Amino acid sequence: MSENLVQFPEAFAQRISKMIGFEPPVSGTAANGWFGGYGCRWCAASRAWFTVVPFDQLQVAEKVAQMFREAGVLDVRINNEGGVSQEDDGKGLQVSAYV
Repeated sequence: MSENLVQFPEAFAQRISKMIGFEPPVSGTAANGWFGGYGCRWCAASRAWFTVVPFDQLQVAEKVAQMFREAGVLDVRINNEGGVSQEDDGKGLQVSAYV
């Protein structure tokens, strides 16, 4: 895995958010309905980056996943954010990249 990812995970998350046109999201809380917004953030507890984009941006999600894979992250997945489908009022697609 890229040394920059290991040393500066938050900076990489901010860079991804900027590239896809979103402000970095905040943590999900009860006050915001457990949805912190679109974009990319680093979660130290999970040792993973979570990037959420609207459902209609599958190509963006695939590009973000590709960027993590090219940086050497082996465990990269695309799922519905929170496991909730669009039909069930989900928020979007989530790219999870685990260290």
